[in-house]
Amino acid sequence: MFTVLGIALFATTLGIMTEHNRSVSQVPELEYPFPTSSLTVEGIRIAYFDSGKGKKVLLFVHGLGSNASFWRYNVAAFSDKYRVLAIDLPGYGKSEKLNVCVSMHSYARVLAGFLQQLKVSKVNLVGHSMGGQISITFAFLYQSMVECLVLAAPAGIETFTQEEALALKQYFSATNVKATDEHLIRQNIVNNFFIWDDRFEWLLQQRLAMRSAPDFDGYCNAIEQGIRAMLDEPVRQRLSEILPSVLVIFGEEDRLIPNQFFHPGRAESVARIAQQEIHKAWLKMIPRAGHLLMIEQPEVFNRVVREFLDQ
Repeated sequence: MFTVLGIALFATTLGIMTEHNRSVSQVPELEYPFPTSSLTVEGIRIAYFDSGKGKKVLLFVHGLGSNASFWRYNVAAFSDKYRVLAIDLPGYGKSEKLNVCVSMHSYARVLAGFLQQLKVSKVNLVGHSMGGQISITFAFLYQSMVECLVLAAPAGIETFTQEEALALKQYFSATNVKATDEHLIRQNIVNNFFIWDDRFEWLLQQRLAMRSAPDFDGYCNAIEQGIRAMLDEPVRQRLSEILPSVLVIFGEEDRLIPNQFFHPGRAESVARIAQQEIHKAWLKMIPRAGHLLMIEQPEVFNRVVREFLDQ
């Protein structure tokens, strides 16, 4: 029923993890590009990256199907001035995957508990795709903790009818995710970019490695629940409640938002909605970049985010 474009509603790649620390690893033969630590929040083991000694804190929140390593081209660009954190959400990467509850609100609570354990009272959130919707939800629930938001190709701005939402939920079942073959996995990944380059091949290798991981079922369930949560916990109608300054940043050639199966059009149309409805919003469209703009155009992404944070 769905084309590859339909498959990729909010997701990054439906790709999965690399691993570094054997004590928290399920696929130890793969490595993150940086060391990870872990702590427990609400009974769930959470893996994260922590670097830099700045007084201000920057927390990177990944999207559906991905993990903290998707920020590999970004974290170092901010570590000179900020304490930089990148988290594996429950269900992904090196974090616990089995028997986790996935929702936008539960993820926001996990972020709050994570930050509290690290004694962080104020944070600048950088959320990509589903991570953007989580960051918006966090801002609703923990307004006093947020300095500013960077929403990179955020989910939650585009809306869907009940019929569209039902179709998407049915398609993104854990069973379907588990059954995705290598050819379609590659198509899904390539579709995240304006121009594919072989240097992104690590994304495919991560996703293929996950199929043999003992917690693969947990990962598939996290995707199914994540899709349901994004559709069932919309944020569009509450965007005017966001008080901190917000940077909305999209790739001009994003093929995933808006969903091309239901809402053919350009990403800028969704970005403009966010700019208009959020009180203190800045908008930047990145040329020659698709949905994974922070990977495809990292230098431009880092510069734009840095300029916004430093103003």
